[in-house]
Amino acid sequence: MLKSGRHRVGEVVQVLEKSQRLAERSTERGLLGHLYNDLGLGYCQLRLFPLAVEAFLQALPLCWVPGEQATVLRNLGMAHNALGNYQEAQEFHQKAADLHGSVGQRWEQGRSFGSLAFALSQLGDHKAARDNYLHALQAARDSGDMKGQWQACEGLGAAAARLGQYDQALKYYKEALAQCQKEPDSVRERLVAKLADTVRTHLAQTSAPGRLQAPGGASQVEGTPAKAGSSAAGAQHRSSSGWEDEEFEEGHQEKKEERSANVPMRPGPGRLERPGPRAHFPFVGRGPPRAEYPSILVPNGPQVNRSSKWPRESLSRSCQRRPMESGICTIV
Repeated sequence: MLKSGRHRVGEVVQVLEKSQRLAERSTERGLLGHLYNDLGLGYCQLRLFPLAVEAFLQALPLCWVPGEQATVLRNLGMAHNALGNYQEAQEFHQKAADLHGSVGQRWEQGRSFGSLAFALSQLGDHKAARDNYLHALQAARDSGDMKGQWQACEGLGAAAARLGQYDQALKYYKEALAQCQKEPDSVRERLVAKLADTVRTHLAQTSAPGRLQAPGGASQVEGTPAKAGSSAAGAQHRSSSGWEDEEFEEGHQEKKEERSANVPMRPGPGRLERPGPRAHFPFVGRGPPRAEYPSILVPNGPQVNRSSKWPRESLSRSCQRRPMESGICTIV
């Protein structure tokens, strides 16, 4: 139903609610964990993030395998990123990163680091965000995650710009641009805009050392991530474009970071980047997921990931990645 696009939101919600009622009667607790996780992913595609959080919380105690627990934790982080609950998102992504690392899931761990960095950036802790983007970049290199690499570089560029390290920002933006040649034109255009914005700001700072000038025309990011909504309510009503291939985790290409990558910003509710961070929300098989979070990543935000036993998937706004499947998936 979600993939066809021929059904109204109300019809899909009715089916999801019916599935949940049937699940509550089941005695197969192992399967229930997967089912609740899938319900959460369905609600994420509909941008009903509060309901997604409830479903993921029901899935969490039913998933005993570390990799599956990490996947659900990551999905929870993506959903909270989408709602602008960055403090909660930070905690879930940190736990997910630790669990993924404990079982050797380097790809998933890298995406979790990216989503964690996005949440930290939205909380205004750009040094911690930079450190976690560095972890995300190394994990992406270790696991051959090309998308994760350019997303981490983009996040590093934004963090460096906010810290006034413009030479570093230029370096990372250029690296991200060189690695995203197979991505849509919009990604490259965004990076070019950020590069130009950083150059202008750097020149302004150099010519007027005592003045801090805000760059103009900064663009938004989508992934490692994920675009988070500007408010909890807005997250549910945003257009699906907000959840893109960057997904949750992916998404983390932060919405706010994109808005003004070179100027310190106040934290505020954001949307899943395509993390995202995306959202990017992100988050399925052996190779990198195809969706866009975050690091839940449906639309622009996070991607969906499964535990090591399940293929990695990411939800995209129109199932750009792959159709949802049962099993433990994460929002990427």
